Amino acid sequence: MAGTIQAIITPDLPQHFPSFPFIQYYVAHGGVVAAALFLVVGLGQWPRRRAVIWVAALTIVYAAFVGLLDAVTGADYMYLRAKPASATLLDLLGPWPWYIGWGALIGTALFLILDTPFVISRKGSADRITGRVPR
Repeated sequence: MAGTIQAIITPDLPQHFPSFPFIQYYVAHGGVVAAALFLVVGLGQWPRRRAVIWVAALTIVYAAFVGLLDAVTGADYMYLRAKPASATLLDLLGPWPWYIGWGALIGTALFLILDTPFVISRKGSADRITGRVPR
């Protein structure tokens, strides 16, 4: 959800509404946000402890795989080879390859921010179970 919101705000789309690629882009990216919210709010599926570590590790593995595919096919998924032609927040992170590292750090920070309410809630639940009084 952390990266998808940025993609929704600053899309890299050559077509405009009502083209199919435009609609497909927003349905796909909006679906990621909707699914994450539905799992947490609708179904009560909270992230587990250390979920941020797992998500960060899986994202690094996925990015390495996508980077290999990009190199073989000449594609640029995840913008690992170059920034998009249109203006995005990546423009603030410096030239290639620096923006990839800064993006990884910012992504990890966003994961931690999104996880903070759950960490606080888990701590409060543990305090109620053990009878500890928060200071």
